[in-house]
Amino acid sequence: MGAVPQSQFSYPVGAIFVFNLMVGTGSLSMPNGFGDAGYLLGVIVILIVCALSFVTVTFITESLAIANAAVSMKVHGTTNPRSTDDKLLIYQDPGSEPEFGRSHNNMSDRGDVTPLLDSRSHSQDSETNARSNPLVSLDDVASQSAFEYESAFEMRQKFEVGELCTLFIENQLWSVLFYFCISVYLFGDLAIYAAAVPKSVRDVICSNLSDYQNQTDDDPCWTGHEITRMNVYRCMLTAFFCTFGIFTFFDVAKTVPLQIGTGLIRWTSFVMMVVLAIKQIAKGKGASPKAVDFGGFFNLFGVLIYSFMCHHSVPTLIMPLKNKKYAKEMVLLDYTAALTFYLLNSIVAVFAFRDLEDLYTENFISADIKNGCKYFIGLFPAMVLCTSFPIVAVVLRNNLKALFRQLLGRSGFPFVIDRIGFPLVCLVFPLIVAMITDDVSSLMTVTGGLSGAFIEFFFPALVVYYSRKKMHILAAQYPEFRVPTHYRSYFQSVWIVYAMFVWTAVCLVMTVISFFV
Repeated sequence: MGAVPQSQFSYPVGAIFVFNLMVGTGSLSMPNGFGDAGYLLGVIVILIVCALSFVTVTFITESLAIANAAVSMKVHGTTNPRSTDDKLLIYQDPGSEPEFGRSHNNMSDRGDVTPLLDSRSHSQDSETNARSNPLVSLDDVASQSAFEYESAFEMRQKFEVGELCTLFIENQLWSVLFYFCISVYLFGDLAIYAAAVPKSVRDVICSNLSDYQNQTDDDPCWTGHEITRMNVYRCMLTAFFCTFGIFTFFDVAKTVPLQIGTGLIRWTSFVMMVVLAIKQIAKGKGASPKAVDFGGFFNLFGVLIYSFMCHHSVPTLIMPLKNKKYAKEMVLLDYTAALTFYLLNSIVAVFAFRDLEDLYTENFISADIKNGCKYFIGLFPAMVLCTSFPIVAVVLRNNLKALFRQLLGRSGFPFVIDRIGFPLVCLVFPLIVAMITDDVSSLMTVTGGLSGAFIEFFFPALVVYYSRKKMHILAAQYPEFRVPTHYRSYFQSVWIVYAMFVWTAVCLVMTVISFFV
């Protein structure tokens, strides 16, 4: 938990951050999922996932408002909800540095040296307060005016989703489970990056680019040489880890210029891919895709969940807004824009290419286009993901340390474990997975369909359920004490919350079935 950063920005800037967060690596595997499931079935599923994903984002914004009210109104002996001090409901780390105070970053681009669970705040008194969760005493509430009731919900302090679990849910097993899920998700993220970067470099440097789609991993990379494409991939993977994995042992953050640079590369590549795919169709070299194929239906779920994932970063992205009253509407516009782009990119792709690769950029390597465009698009994943890999690794490292501090009740670890052990764990497991497979689409299916489903649907619904439960008790006696409309989710029915639990189970079942289909 931290105070609102001093560096704040407007809705357009915030919208750009949220949009860049969602539209990333997932968009490169989505056309492959559409091709397997059929474009009509793909459109139906993406509309459902997009809608439900937005529902749970509004759950987080509502829970953030309730958490701020809980902290503001738990000040003993004061009637001003703005006057917070050390008598707050739960711990506050006064020494924590606001992530957006350093730079405006997105999901994997946030400060990334501060864990989602701030281990420095876990003193004995803090743990006792967090377990007991005495939200708002009735005596404190009774002394507030109607205006002060509403102002108490203003978002002044940032709570991560895991901290919301600690605040509202008495059973701290759920908090531990959340940090376990986010750690597994980040492990999957690193494995995806580790596979995508060397694979894209391998595919560009190997000869016979025009015959790329007919080549297998056992074929020689260069004519007249025995080294196979898979061995070249593994060499590139090893070089990638040796070059960029070293940053995991230090604290790194993505600067604004670097973020702008990678953003320009990303959008230049996206525009080029859409334009070149349309030209492919116009030349009569397109495909006749299937509309529905239930055989490939299950693989699409995990990729779509991964593609709309932004929930673990919602607090970081919303809190720096100058005016947060229209945060829900801003996110709605972002979801609409992301959905539009995903549909455009995926539908154009299935009509332009007969066989879609797990990384969509690979389809342009063998396409009839200029070599300059081939190399730029082919190397696009490497150029963008190389800068994100160390940052995601640092985020994972810090959260693993915080999680084990909570599980083991420790304040710290020996130097060897802290500075060497945890970074090595963050690197070894993704390296092993990437050595075994370079199938990016399958990695996204597993990452999104398993741990991603919990982060995106289950935990936001769980947090809002318990936060509303606390609010209903107070509102029954004090009608003025209600969440303001501009912070309240559009979806107030408890059945929608229950539906999110069921949907999480559906996503898990679909992902498991995809292993056997």
